[in-house]
Amino acid sequence: MSGTASTSKWKFRLRKGVLFFLLLTPLWSYLAWLAKPSTTLKVVMLDKTAQDFSNIEHRAFTWVLNHAKYVKEDGGQYNQRIDYLGYFPSPENLLISNDLKDSSPQLIDSIADYIDVGYFIDTYGSYYEDWRDRMVDIPKRGKIYGGLESEDISLMQSLMDRKKLVLAEFSIFGSPTPELIRTRAEDLLGIHFTGWVGRYYEELDTALNTELPDWIPELYTRQFNEPYTLSGPGVGFFNEDGRILILPSSEMVHPVPIIETEEVLAESIGVDAFIRYPFWFEIGQIDTSARIVSQYRIYANPVGASKMRALGIPQSFPAVIAKPDWRTIYMAGDFTDNPIAVYTSHFEGSECLSPLWYDNKNLGDRRKFFWDYYQPFMEGTLARYHEELLGNRTTHLSLPERSSYRTTEKLLVNFNEPKVNWNSLPEPKSVGYMAAYIPENDSIEVPETPITAYLFLGSFPRAEDAHRFIESREIPYAKVKLGNTSAQYDIVIPFYDLSLAKRYRQTIKNRYPQSGIIRP
Repeated sequence: MSGTASTSKWKFRLRKGVLFFLLLTPLWSYLAWLAKPSTTLKVVMLDKTAQDFSNIEHRAFTWVLNHAKYVKEDGGQYNQRIDYLGYFPSPENLLISNDLKDSSPQLIDSIADYIDVGYFIDTYGSYYEDWRDRMVDIPKRGKIYGGLESEDISLMQSLMDRKKLVLAEFSIFGSPTPELIRTRAEDLLGIHFTGWVGRYYEELDTALNTELPDWIPELYTRQFNEPYTLSGPGVGFFNEDGRILILPSSEMVHPVPIIETEEVLAESIGVDAFIRYPFWFEIGQIDTSARIVSQYRIYANPVGASKMRALGIPQSFPAVIAKPDWRTIYMAGDFTDNPIAVYTSHFEGSECLSPLWYDNKNLGDRRKFFWDYYQPFMEGTLARYHEELLGNRTTHLSLPERSSYRTTEKLLVNFNEPKVNWNSLPEPKSVGYMAAYIPENDSIEVPETPITAYLFLGSFPRAEDAHRFIESREIPYAKVKLGNTSAQYDIVIPFYDLSLAKRYRQTIKNRYPQSGIIRP
């Protein structure tokens, strides 16, 4: 009996000790963070957007700086409320700003000499309408402040000339940035804005989602000449020229945009290869100076995909791009605008408990993206760059070749369905049935029959992959056709008869669920 009592007492003490240790874990974590050495990194953030007084537009980056203990030259931590250039609204005055406007070239060059990192975050700005539900007696309408300016571009150029780390993200290209300045920014960063932006909405019903802007139903009704009756989750696409497309979940395979990163690179930079992204993004096309680090993919079903093609919206497009030396990085999303809890930056190892900080079942919870992509990507980027500044290493992370992201065959082919007998394809030759009645050496010229439809099978980011797909399946008459954007190469089969193309599509749609009809 005494032995049993002794064992029970020992187990009780052990459980008590474990519980005591767990209760003190936050304290150990905080003490470990305090003991971690600080690193001086001189950073300038440019943020010209605010719809409230939370400074959330650059909160995520400030969190990363503080968690990694990057400090200012005076040893102080970065404060999201004061340590940036841009817009500083207060309840007493909405017109306060502190930026580079009217700065001389000499001053801008001296700033570029001094700082290590420049982060051009958000220049959408602020409008009087944004404040009506937070402040009374707002007398005006229109822009208060915002837009990328020539002095901002000069700083970006000066930083690049000095091989400093330049970070930039959505939205610096859109209104109210002047077109000339936008073009300069695009050329420097290596990406060109198509005019399309978008985001995921948890609820499209205006009666249920008070955060859905009033202009969405208005634009929708004006463009489609029908009442706006959408509900449930979905993705909205909005062009700066006023065009709009809303894809409800019924027109999507997965309702939330996905950010994809090639597995080898994802492992190198410490991010998830596939991560959902439920906030604002923009659609751009990279030039030859940049490479894609990660890309967005919209998983639309055939109905949604056909609507996207009709408006020239690609299903995959750059999410993060970088110059080969990793000194210039552009993020085509509102990444640093994230409701992450600021206090968690002061706990060492808090990322190990990241599942506790977000609701994985909530598709609209942006904090998951922060923990599984932004935080590891940004901390890794800053750490590699700082090591380079110290001369301890040179980054050897190889970027994928331009447009090397592959559409997997699983996205194009349903392998549970029978194979298609491509030998039954009608030959789309211009002479058609008349060829049998014309002697081989006859001098009669037969007019060409125009192609009236293309049977679309799917898209690949690289033309060589599309050709390889055709060859591997021995699809006669199939062609590789540049799609509505340069980022996609469509596999199409030409038909001179629209009804014939539609009938053939019925025979292959189960095997090729993304197939559809494209009119020339």
